Amino acid sequence: MRKSLTIVLTCGVALLSANNSAAREMNLQGVTFKVDTISHYLAGPATNYTRLLLSSENNKFNVSVLEIDRKATNAPQLKVAVAKESTRGVETVSALGKRKSNANERYFAGVNGDFFVTGAFATNLANAYGAAATDDRRVFTAADVTGMTNTTCVTGGLFVAPNFVDVSSDEKALIICKDGSLYIDGTKISYTMSTVKNADGTIKLITRSDQAIVNFPRSNKDMTMYTKYYGATTGTDDTGNEITLVLADGETFGINRKMNMKVTAVNPGKGNSAIPENGFVISLGSKRTNQWGFVGKMQVGDPVEFTVNVKLSSNETAPAEIEEICGGDVRILKNENVTKEGDSDAIRFINAATGKYIRTMVGYSKDRSKFVMATVDRECGGVGGVSYYDAADLMLALGCYDALDLDGGGSTEMWINTPGVVNYLRDKAERGVGNALFAVVTAPEDATINFVRFADHGVKLKKGDVYKPVYFGYNKNSELLNMNYTQGVKLSCTPASAGTIGTDGSFTAATDDTYTLTATYNGQSHSIMVNGKEAAVSGIEEIATSSPAGEPEFYDINGIRVDELLHGNIYIRKDGNGRYTKVVY
Repeated sequence: MRKSLTIVLTCGVALLSANNSAAREMNLQGVTFKVDTISHYLAGPATNYTRLLLSSENNKFNVSVLEIDRKATNAPQLKVAVAKESTRGVETVSALGKRKSNANERYFAGVNGDFFVTGAFATNLANAYGAAATDDRRVFTAADVTGMTNTTCVTGGLFVAPNFVDVSSDEKALIICKDGSLYIDGTKISYTMSTVKNADGTIKLITRSDQAIVNFPRSNKDMTMYTKYYGATTGTDDTGNEITLVLADGETFGINRKMNMKVTAVNPGKGNSAIPENGFVISLGSKRTNQWGFVGKMQVGDPVEFTVNVKLSSNETAPAEIEEICGGDVRILKNENVTKEGDSDAIRFINAATGKYIRTMVGYSKDRSKFVMATVDRECGGVGGVSYYDAADLMLALGCYDALDLDGGGSTEMWINTPGVVNYLRDKAERGVGNALFAVVTAPEDATINFVRFADHGVKLKKGDVYKPVYFGYNKNSELLNMNYTQGVKLSCTPASAGTIGTDGSFTAATDDTYTLTATYNGQSHSIMVNGKEAAVSGIEEIATSSPAGEPEFYDINGIRVDELLHGNIYIRKDGNGRYTKVVY
């Protein structure tokens, strides 16, 4: 039987660490896994996508990795997107990415974000606060909180949700600053506002110094901030007092810096105020008499200096100009150390610490120059999955210094605009989530192919084998536009004696030696290595199976039959007539 192609399995991410003795092995909590690279390609500007298959004697799972080189001049921004622009909405990752993209910003790749309040938890939460309510309790229904993220969420310098639901367990979050600084830590939130509208002309100050309440039903003892993500109005009753503030001309939202604002409404003894798009409402319960004694003196048109303060819970520092925050569960990796039960960062594991689960993680290198998003899923619905400890070792092997566990299970998803969802979804369909974290390119939209790259990052060919390359096409922003581009691509080999180029763009190997294939388009070239020696990384040599005429079968590069194809992966297709071809799905 004619031999099929073998894809060279070289890893495109930093798989080596102190725990790994070979490039094609990874050690997770004392268990050695064989590592096969299923796919590796440029997913967008300064962003590589890699899909790995990890196999041990008792476990097998896939890992999808997005690795961003933040040192690159064209590095994308990291942004949090909020489902349906509401603290109580859910939306799929792909729908979020497509909806948020426009002619000047494309959300081209991302993962699901924080855990969110589901039906059962919402009912328990409402019962705990609403049953036998007193003046000091918040009264609300499950519908009022369903879909809320559990932990602090900020986008564009404006709060979506505070760490209120899980405040006692100090859940951790990814914190992104305007200057590019990154942190994984808990958050302590407060806010201050001051005005010169006093009889003696002095600046008076009001401070919410404990864990501030944002976008949550208000009790009579609360002072609560409501932003546009809560809805059109505050939904409060008339037992409290409210004041509305908007940004001054030219001002933008930000955290840990002063914002110049002005008063647009003062409503004593009234609730349900309209929430402005470019500001927020401060709602004071009836027991906040001291604060209202100051706030109530304000008049429409008064200038106000307002600062939202966020400190890291671990050391009480306040990073400058925080722009994005995406909450999660546990900082599973801290300073390259695996978080274990009993550690300060593991007040509450949502799942059993050693249980094997589908997971989503994010992390960064020590110098913050590399950012990693990763998902772990089951191999086509098999057992698979990893523990918190396995996940920490995995992120360490991927070059991370700190790493955060995000929502997992049926929520776990990695999406790339082209080709789409790239990981195996537990429920075989996307689940709506509360928020998501994206890599975003900020440049004018461009639909023209500017350069191409081989879909393969290397191949193994024996003498006489025929190879038909698949090319990916990119625009000048390095956005992936086409995963099977052929027009005008010129193929060559070095040395020229290594093989011949057919009129259909295929290559026929004339040697078993090592050589280079080069694709040239628009004056730009991309090369891959071809290895015909037995020392090359192993893969399938022959598929000994049969199929009825006209019914193709698909195999992964390890020769394993695949019934469910995943977008963006490379497969060997066996037609009913016995012909083998390499395809990108």
